[in-house]
Amino acid sequence: HNDLQEGNILYSDHLNSPVHVDFIDFEYTCYNYRGFDWGNHYCEHFISYSNPQWPHYTMKSSLLHCIESNSTNNENESNVVENCIWKSKFHQIHHIDHFILFLQAYFDRPLNAFEMELYLKEMLYSSLLSHFQWSVWSILLAKSDIPFGYLEYAKDRMQEYYHMKEWLLKYLPLEEDLSQ
Repeated sequence: HNDLQEGNILYSDHLNSPVHVDFIDFEYTCYNYRGFDWGNHYCEHFISYSNPQWPHYTMKSSLLHCIESNSTNNENESNVVENCIWKSKFHQIHHIDHFILFLQAYFDRPLNAFEMELYLKEMLYSSLLSHFQWSVWSILLAKSDIPFGYLEYAKDRMQEYYHMKEWLLKYLPLEEDLSQ
């Protein structure tokens, strides 16, 4: 899909019927890594497009901003990081629960703990691709007549890319072999 954000997901849960999810808005659809949509959906939780003032979006605090804003001179960095990781992991687990249900339906079996952790890492690392893609996209649309702060958005998404990359490599490094 490549643009899997809340505005492009239609969800219905009627009594006495199975949960039904539809994806819409397919103009960016092309082949991509499966985790891209998960990572993009995760990134979109930190962005609101309902700001009526320029640049017409707001970026909410990401994990790194949580760590930076909660650090004080009196507090050990590892305690702050642990606290933010807990908050973030809680959010991430809540966020991917729906994806896990989808994957279990897709694979027609429950997922074990290793698979769930693997998919969580895939989602987080794929969020880097999302930040990078939408930065480039925004630069390309900067001369558009649409009233949106494309250049500001490109800068913010690229900052998130670098912050997320730094955090992931430091606190959630990839193992040599993830295919076990």
